[in-house]
Amino acid sequence: MKRNHCLPGAGARATRMLRGIGRVLLGGIVVTGIFAADVSSSTSNSGAAPLEAARGEDLTGSVPWNAGVVAAPNGLLIDGRAATPGLLSTPQAKAAQTAKTLINPRSLSGLWFDPAQDGHGFNFTFVEREGANDIFAVTWYVYRNGAQVWMAGSGEVVGNAASAQVVLTSGAQFPPAFNPAAVNRQAWGTISIEVESCSRIRVSWQPVVSGFSAGSLTAQPIVVAGGSPCQVTNPPPSGDDHGNSCPSATTVAVPGSIGGAISPASDADFFRVNLGGATTLTVTSTSASSLDPLAVLFDSNCVAIASDDDGGGGLQFRLQRALSAGTYFVGVGSFAGATSGSYQLTFSTTSAPPPPPSGNTATVAVTNQLIYPIIVRANGNTLGQVAAGGTASQTISVGSSLTVTFELVRPTLSGTPLGNEMAGTFQTMSITAPTNSFTYTVDNVIGTTPYFAPRVNNNTNVPLLMGVNMGLSSENRCNCVAPAFQQNTVFGYYRLFSNSNVRGYRTGSNYSGPFIFWNVSTAEVGTGIVRLTANIAP
Repeated sequence: MKRNHCLPGAGARATRMLRGIGRVLLGGIVVTGIFAADVSSSTSNSGAAPLEAARGEDLTGSVPWNAGVVAAPNGLLIDGRAATPGLLSTPQAKAAQTAKTLINPRSLSGLWFDPAQDGHGFNFTFVEREGANDIFAVTWYVYRNGAQVWMAGSGEVVGNAASAQVVLTSGAQFPPAFNPAAVNRQAWGTISIEVESCSRIRVSWQPVVSGFSAGSLTAQPIVVAGGSPCQVTNPPPSGDDHGNSCPSATTVAVPGSIGGAISPASDADFFRVNLGGATTLTVTSTSASSLDPLAVLFDSNCVAIASDDDGGGGLQFRLQRALSAGTYFVGVGSFAGATSGSYQLTFSTTSAPPPPPSGNTATVAVTNQLIYPIIVRANGNTLGQVAAGGTASQTISVGSSLTVTFELVRPTLSGTPLGNEMAGTFQTMSITAPTNSFTYTVDNVIGTTPYFAPRVNNNTNVPLLMGVNMGLSSENRCNCVAPAFQQNTVFGYYRLFSNSNVRGYRTGSNYSGPFIFWNVSTAEVGTGIVRLTANIAP
């Protein structure tokens, strides 16, 4: 069975700036391995966490202190409330220190806006670094419900693109009545840019706070630093053939086929698919023997909705999903970011499945105890999402049987799902009466496989680069960051073993050097939450 290994990323030294807006830490990291699947087939809440085998190699570093947080019944302070999923790290990207495709970006630092939306805009700052990815910071001066709203964040420049995890600040007073303790910092979501030319930057955003919608625009400069002229090389000098994100995706015709290459192994290629009506989309791969490909399907907001690894036989994927009209994206990478090589994709569609036979109805009620939403399907048709900690029901027409499936809506990092995939199928029920009712509960145990959701309170003055199940076969270097002085940072669900662990490293450490260490053996029943607190920096 293949394991989920995310290759190490590279991080930037934390820098404090943008005072008065709030503490913003320039501690972005890079994800170089993407897409893993671990789908179970039932939802019985039984079985104990097995012992996970070690990887046979140790990580460098020492344990300066042991937080001593071991989840145990009645022995761990666990916050059982549903958490708002946060996009807590910077985007998927190529490894740091690759050839840069945005030259002299500091000349672009300044004020930018969209002339079609005159009245709000951005302050972009680019900091150039030798031997590492450049740093990007953004402040968005915008409005909501007639009131001014400021957002700020930072990340790393990879190629000609960057993404920043931004915060929304509120609560303080105007000087001299300003009190830093009164500032409330709320994780708002992600702002991503793609520098198309020295006078044109494509800006997109994906919020996680209710009341805001995702979107994009094209900005042009009002006033910039200037100096040495910028240069934009796209595609990158490395010969990358397709974009590495949803905004830079290559549009493909359906039905049709297209080729590409994953090089280096950390590469990811994205494709845009426009569907004019309801249909079932199928994407299959044929690759060189050296490449073990996998694919993830994203909706129009670049939120992952499906994935496949070896469904096409051997190492090839076969990604299939019934979809409504709209725009979708398909991301292709190598499993665990471990192989490279060429591939060919085939895109095809079939007519939407006919509606189920009428005459019988079933009311399906699903309770979701997890901290992220789930997507529920009945007999292959999508019923919708059930919110974290919520219950939803729907009455549907059915034939002679009912099969209910679900999958976790995982938090994403610029489209790359974090944590392990969670999905399951409830037992197929026979329909013998005109009206029927069925109730289901989804929790952190899928079949006999338990999962846990680390929830980190970082009380230190440095951002922490998080790793889960480190040193085990299921090691996941998620490249997630728990910001300094940030509470309740969550970054997905992970397989729970009796010897599971969580580590916190300094950003920029490449998962080496000193780290904070937590043992985790059990988690809160239902939510799977394990609350971890860092009081001393590694």
